[in-house]
Amino acid sequence: IQALPQFREVLGRLSVHISVSSELKNALNARSLTDLGELEQNLIYGDANSQDLIKFLSERGASLEDSDKMRLLMSYIATHPEKLDAVKRAQWQKLARLDDQDMAAVCNLAFLNVAVTKQPGAQQPKGLSFGLKPKKAKKTYRRREGAAGQEQYALTRFDPVLLDVCEEALANRLSSDEYPYVRAPTEAAPEDFEATRIASVRTNRSATSWARKDASTTSPSSATQGSIGSMLQGLGLRGGSAASAGGASGGRRLIVFVIGGVTRSEMRAVHEISQRSGRDVLLGSTAVLKPLGFLSQLRSMGSVGQ
Repeated sequence: IQALPQFREVLGRLSVHISVSSELKNALNARSLTDLGELEQNLIYGDANSQDLIKFLSERGASLEDSDKMRLLMSYIATHPEKLDAVKRAQWQKLARLDDQDMAAVCNLAFLNVAVTKQPGAQQPKGLSFGLKPKKAKKTYRRREGAAGQEQYALTRFDPVLLDVCEEALANRLSSDEYPYVRAPTEAAPEDFEATRIASVRTNRSATSWARKDASTTSPSSATQGSIGSMLQGLGLRGGSAASAGGASGGRRLIVFVIGGVTRSEMRAVHEISQRSGRDVLLGSTAVLKPLGFLSQLRSMGSVGQ
């Protein structure tokens, strides 16, 4: 049986999967990413304070990468405004073992409207809520913990703000003050709109099925592709739009464009809401934001004191 080509192919894919999983686990353990990610989210949700951060950096600071320690400090500073005067800045820098350039990049959060230090005459500061009201943030926290089958994903409690924006847009509940129209909608009744709108020259078939292969043109390797697709779907990695996953999409497409960049978590959130709603949600941006790239951009801003 082991000499059969099909068996060798499946065994090869399984071997690759195990090898990649082992490397990921080793990377997680080497950088303490599980505990680090949990502390990050606890800081964001207010479930951790400076004492927890001091303890973590004291015990594991020597083995952490500088970029990971910078992210921890940024999470704390963003949610605890005006906590970084000159004395505390030196204390945090010594505890985290960061050089002057890295600590200056952390303080450059002030360029993003984060109240890093106390400003004379400034109003009472508020920590960043990441677009979510405290009650809604706690609700999201409980929903993530109690969701069926999500217990093993304790580090995915945070929902990006873009997810709420897309949900409001799909439900036609977006605030026109925060998201004004470029061209205000007409007051015409829906039936009048349907009668006067410009029809697309593409048929529904061409719009939703142009990339689908006909059953008669299926290649001999379709069985292998199907098994790979089943494996990816079982791992939660199966891609595709809402139309391909659940039939024809219902309702109009939602096109979201973010100026400044999007993160991978925002991409995943848009994909998930597209799957749940059964509608095509297209996401575009000027860049894809990555953790190291974001830190490099903060370093390139110079210094707040300049």
